[in-house]
Amino acid sequence: MHLSPPGTRSRNPRSGTGLVLVLVILTLLVLGGPATALVSMTGSGYLEQRQSRDEMRAFYVAEAGLNEALAMLRENGIDSLAAYADPVPYGQGTFAVAVTDGVDDPVLRFDRISLDSVGTEGRESSRVLLIARRVPNGTNLHGIFGADGVSVESNAYLDSFHSMYGPYDPDAGNVSEYCSVGSNSDITIAANVEIHGDVTPGPGGILDDDAPQTLITGSTEPAEELVDMPAIDVPVIASTGSRTIGAPAVFAPGDYHLDSLTINGGGALLVRGPARLVLDSVTVNSNSSLVVDATGGPVEIYATGDFDLRSNSVFRSLSDRARDVALFITTDTSLPGTTVALNSNSDFVGTIYAPSASLTIESNFRIFGAVKADSVVVASNAQVHFDEDLLFDDFDGAEIERVSWRFVSTSQEL
Repeated sequence: MHLSPPGTRSRNPRSGTGLVLVLVILTLLVLGGPATALVSMTGSGYLEQRQSRDEMRAFYVAEAGLNEALAMLRENGIDSLAAYADPVPYGQGTFAVAVTDGVDDPVLRFDRISLDSVGTEGRESSRVLLIARRVPNGTNLHGIFGADGVSVESNAYLDSFHSMYGPYDPDAGNVSEYCSVGSNSDITIAANVEIHGDVTPGPGGILDDDAPQTLITGSTEPAEELVDMPAIDVPVIASTGSRTIGAPAVFAPGDYHLDSLTINGGGALLVRGPARLVLDSVTVNSNSSLVVDATGGPVEIYATGDFDLRSNSVFRSLSDRARDVALFITTDTSLPGTTVALNSNSDFVGTIYAPSASLTIESNFRIFGAVKADSVVVASNAQVHFDEDLLFDDFDGAEIERVSWRFVSTSQEL
């Protein structure tokens, strides 16, 4: 038997084991906190990475939807985009594209199309917006165009409207800034002129707008190429001689060819469409009127000689759409003895095309449409209101081009 020396105690082997156990526990507690935090941070980082990955993939899905919708729009027209209103599977995500046609939206311009694409991947979504436009393809892209020059005299006023929304009416809010003035040569702007649109001299042409108090809201960059001025194709219609009118008269729908048409004081001629008139000489005297009613169909007037609308006469059209009434003047005013005069007191809704004539838009002759001639003078105080409907000869078949692109918050209201 082993006896402990006097004054000493026998040690309990379990007490050392307990101390070690306590130290181990304390160590684990000390080390376990950072380990737990590390595990938590690792999990959080994984979630953040996954969220970031899904956000990026959602953006790419939204962009893919936008590109697919734009391609379909160009290939098959706007009606084909109805298929993208509901989510479309794409990879592991989906996209949906909301389409807004400017024709139906008072905020978006009539020639614009909005494509609003939302892509979804996992729990994340992304949104991108593209604005496209139909490229104008009409034969009248300017309110005033003079191949050999344009002069806009003092206090003239030019702006635009779209007849799709009704007649020109500043109070109705359908007035806009797309009345461009163009030329293959020089353009001169006098004092106190307002032009709500572009002013485009020809390639190498000069814009003289140094007069005081001039306003041009659009671009003044010169054109890159010349505008063609094709000859007028006059329809072949048998002549029925000459006609003098001194009382109210009506031309019913149909084709007419007169060697001369004279409307004397007190006379009034109403032309109902659809109709085509070939007039080798026209004189509308003071206190008489020539009225075109295109509500039943378009009216085309071909003036192949003198076209003389004298002071205090009336030459007007009843349609609200400029494309319904067209005046074609084949007269070459550089030849001696020829007369083309627009001196009547008129609100003319229509287009005038005179590739060989020098025209003056007098102050009492208001145009709601477009004028295209060899040269044009817009007289002092005259008004020209371009009908934007003329920008397109084939609206549905127009080429589509991008205007803008931007990222949009999924919570943002447009």
